[in-house]
Amino acid sequence: MSLAIYMTVTTAKPELTHVGNPSNQTPSKIVAETISHSGPMLVGIEPCREIVFPDPETRPGKRTFLEWKARRYFPSVKIGKRVFLDPVQVRKALDKRFTIHAI
Repeated sequence: MSLAIYMTVTTAKPELTHVGNPSNQTPSKIVAETISHSGPMLVGIEPCREIVFPDPETRPGKRTFLEWKARRYFPSVKIGKRVFLDPVQVRKALDKRFTIHAI
């Protein structure tokens, strides 16, 4: 049984929460549920990868995700040496870049 992982935001700090089988939830719905406040949520690379791709079996590898970041497929924020991503912006950028529309 696979578990979905998504970020919940509290007033203190974000924490990862495990929920049931993600088969009834689309990734867009999980990302939408992720944001419970009005501003952007910045997380590290690995938590963002887990939020945007909740199923560990079909999630792209860390190396692939870092390559997409290096090729600027999605926006990132660098503060000092640390890199942060907004899962909603990442999802939108990947949808825009990789969606194949029907004729």
